[in-house]
Amino acid sequence: MVAIFTGAGVGFERGSGSVLGSAGLLGSSSLGRGSDQVFLNAATGNLVIRQQDEFLVGRGPDAAVSRTYNSLGDLSDDNGDNWRQSTDRRVYGLSGTLNTPGSTVRRVSGDGSDILYGWDAAKAAYVATDGAGAHDTLTSASGVWTWTDGDSRLRETYTAYTTGYGTIWRISQQTDDDGNALTFTYTGANLTRLATADGGYIDYVWSGDKISQIVTGYTDLQTGAAATLTRTRYGYDASNRLTTVTVDLSPNDGSVADGKVYVTTYAYDGTSKRVQSIAQSDGSLLSITYGSYGLVETLTETIAAGTTSTTTIAYGPDYTEVTDGLGRTTRFDFASGNVASPLAVWGSINVAKEAATINGAAATKYTVQSASSYAAFFQSSWVEANRTLAFGLTLQGVGSVTSQSLGLYSDQTGWGPASESSARIVSGPGQLQQLEGGQWVVTGLSTTEGTRVEISRTYR
Repeated sequence: MVAIFTGAGVGFERGSGSVLGSAGLLGSSSLGRGSDQVFLNAATGNLVIRQQDEFLVGRGPDAAVSRTYNSLGDLSDDNGDNWRQSTDRRVYGLSGTLNTPGSTVRRVSGDGSDILYGWDAAKAAYVATDGAGAHDTLTSASGVWTWTDGDSRLRETYTAYTTGYGTIWRISQQTDDDGNALTFTYTGANLTRLATADGGYIDYVWSGDKISQIVTGYTDLQTGAAATLTRTRYGYDASNRLTTVTVDLSPNDGSVADGKVYVTTYAYDGTSKRVQSIAQSDGSLLSITYGSYGLVETLTETIAAGTTSTTTIAYGPDYTEVTDGLGRTTRFDFASGNVASPLAVWGSINVAKEAATINGAAATKYTVQSASSYAAFFQSSWVEANRTLAFGLTLQGVGSVTSQSLGLYSDQTGWGPASESSARIVSGPGQLQQLEGGQWVVTGLSTTEGTRVEISRTYR
């Protein structure tokens, strides 16, 4: 029904299942005959759904298309529904001066994992230590980034593309040690073709900012003739959320009129992007409920008509308890220390994000989308009673906006009493004022210089 793992951020790449294999997973991820794989990150409460939609064998790197859903994703995928195609990979966020000590850069994997790479002068490359196996590297030359897998030695080339939010580098080629290349072709912002070294291809058919179907072109080995098939089709609701995936069981005819299909249907929690249920043609059904801050609390599988099994998740300050349908409880304990996720994966409401810099370091610029609606960005964490939590942020004004409210909240006691929170400006211009308990406002921000603010609160 669901496999439990632990790890930082979203995606699967940095998790225990990737690092340790089956030893890093509790339970089975398979759901129904549609082979959706369902995972839960016990450390973060993030639901991960993964499914392979097409695979084409090629000379050298094969063309594989899968998609991954993250319930705590940052909506940075093609149409903002937290579903990401495995071909959506990018490099962004260079901090500091290129190829110098202290500089960093980030790479987003096909499952949404956002990994930081730091400059290593000895290797003359940016190196990441997250994940399994030998360390992966990123190098830059002539405006092109090259990522090298530490284990397989596959290389991915990333070329610049300018968006409305700045420049990113998106994948353009994957090459093996023999020079065989998988080539990525774009039309504007959209990836339209994935071509193997021997002439096969996978095409994305787009409708606006949404992929409607996948068409695969190949050579029929029996006849030697070129052929195509359409195996996977996608459906969406009025809110641009993926709702159906239809797999054609007779894909060579290019039509589903014969009714030979297998359909997976996704329903959502109200108007949110949180998947509430997964239903398949064979009757398989998984229902999900969420608690505070969008963390998964229960997963209920329909085993047969009238028969269900529920897994319950309870989150503690530095542990998570998972209780299966038979009442057996497994406890996951985590090391204490820094509980903050990268700002890039924080939750947000009514704001658009784009890459920026503050004092030469990588930053995120937030722009309110509707002035008449509440806007925020946030991260949740469990805190045990009588413990003190502290955080720091560097802020910079934009245009006429030179103030920002921020603080430490509790879903049990709200902002709390004023005596249990303190704040200070570490560096930069501005003034601090306590609004209520753990809520503060900093005013007088500069539009050219960052202000470092630190806030702490003791939770009772």
